[in-house]
Amino acid sequence: MILNHKIPMKHLKNIFYALFFATKCFCEQIYISEPVIVEDFVGSGFVGDVDGIGNQTMFQITENGNYYLSKDENQNFYFLSGQYDNKSLKKISQNGTITTIGSKAKFTFSSFLGADFYLVSEFYNTIYKTRDFSDYSIHKKVLTPNLSFIGGMCIDSFGNIYLAYTLENKIYRLKPTGEMEVFVGSGNKGSGDGNGIFSSFNRPKHLAIDSLNNIYVNDSDNWTVRIIDSSKNVKTFAGQPNLVSSYHFDGPREVSLCRGIEGLTCDTNGNLIISVSESIRIIDKTGYIKTIAGDYFKSGYKNGSGKDSRFEKTADVISVGNTIYVAEGKYPRIRKITIGQNSIKKPVDNISIKLSAGITINGTVGKKYTIESSSDGGKQWIGLTELDLTKSPYTWYDENSVGTNNLYRVFETP
Repeated sequence: MILNHKIPMKHLKNIFYALFFATKCFCEQIYISEPVIVEDFVGSGFVGDVDGIGNQTMFQITENGNYYLSKDENQNFYFLSGQYDNKSLKKISQNGTITTIGSKAKFTFSSFLGADFYLVSEFYNTIYKTRDFSDYSIHKKVLTPNLSFIGGMCIDSFGNIYLAYTLENKIYRLKPTGEMEVFVGSGNKGSGDGNGIFSSFNRPKHLAIDSLNNIYVNDSDNWTVRIIDSSKNVKTFAGQPNLVSSYHFDGPREVSLCRGIEGLTCDTNGNLIISVSESIRIIDKTGYIKTIAGDYFKSGYKNGSGKDSRFEKTADVISVGNTIYVAEGKYPRIRKITIGQNSIKKPVDNISIKLSAGITINGTVGKKYTIESSSDGGKQWIGLTELDLTKSPYTWYDENSVGTNNLYRVFETP
């Protein structure tokens, strides 16, 4: 791209050379050393009720210090803002636009199945269903004869709704026919693996479900994650009950503790993502737990590269492709985590050569970029500057380029 720079005819051959070198000489690929970047998505950190885009918005965390995220088939997000009887239902589009679509909302959890939006209201002991948010039909009245605190919800591909009854130490299943049954859990406090009611939990809370309809449970007082298959088999997936010594260390899932989980979700790659204290961790397909963003022991507010970022108490978490969205439980803000791949090679268009006094960088905010110039048609390159990208796109100008025919290129600093 030529930036406000009239080129005489005698310089046209330099443009040809620039294109020639771009295709013939500078095809080396650039490695990324840190593939995880944390950025703001929506929310300013201030309490209020202001719809809009990105950080020019305000909302309020619910009275329990958490707010649960759900998404529809178009990857729009939904959450509750406000406290007690003054909650509103908010929608976030993929470009970060927040709109209010309902008020006086009295429900805790919500989830989508296709175009249907289900809302669990403990206040009214009811599950509602809606499509256009103007008409809420009753899907199920009287959720259980012995209603108690509901800690989590998910829906499988067949339309079964699963509810974690934390104080009863049971997971219930609501079938599409309206029949309510105990899916797993004897009601006894414990950590026993088994089938159906011949298993035990200790305050089960958040639920997540994968593409194979396996259900993951935050067994909160056992400090473990349990997995339930469609045949009601319960197994310990990660952690060990009351294993204190290594709860903050990454490692094999059998010996790493999952203490203090505030949210969990499954991504499209078969990984389980959990928000824990001030950090985000992934339990990958190989069975390894690793922290990808934040630090369990260090709170704060800082965007940037993976573990160098900081969170002010993570809350719920949700995933879209290779992007994770994290609700913060202290200041009203939702952050965005973009995940690449370890040691990936960038394609050749990562190298940008310009016959111009300026160069535009379309890159990742928080990464370092190196700018080089050549005055001999690309035979030798000299480093001019290294900068931390604060916004994208970003235009950099060479103030010393007047009277020269320099070429410019930019690439991510390895």
